[in-house]
Amino acid sequence: MTTATSSMDAGARRKAAELLSTTGALVLGVGIGLMLPVAGSAIALLTIALGILSHGWGMYERHRLDLQSGAMLPWWADLLYWLCWIGLAALAVYFAVQFIAW
Repeated sequence: MTTATSSMDAGARRKAAELLSTTGALVLGVGIGLMLPVAGSAIALLTIALGILSHGWGMYERHRLDLQSGAMLPWWADLLYWLCWIGLAALAVYFAVQFIAW
């Protein structure tokens, strides 16, 4: 018996990871947009958390698949990967503080 992820080829898994990462970034942007008019709204914080989680997981999975395949990535790809993680961590801390203060 095989699982859905093991039966998918590497190209399909990479595309799924890219889609999840892109969708997460979009959801994160929508959450931040919701946050602007109503500071600290619960739906905005939930949307932002969902965006951070889905973008982070998609980014992680894509990076893992690239490393697993032995792909030679340019130096800036790793730089952007880690800068994005730093940004996501900073956003997560900021919005966690907002949620606690709410």
